[in-house]
Amino acid sequence: MGGGLFTAAPHLDARTVAEEPFTVEQRAALELANEATFSEAELEAYRKARDEV
Repeated sequence: MGGGLFTAAPHLDARTVAEEPFTVEQRAALELANEATFSEAELEAYRKARDEV
């Protein structure tokens, strides 16, 4: 896809994000943006599952 994180972000899904040559920092930004869309219950469940791993 190329073109940078913010150009590509609207077109990414779980499969295509893995194929993009993003930096660690860009991947962290994508993760934060994704978490920002979670409801409070979803965020709590996500954090609980992450902490169990």
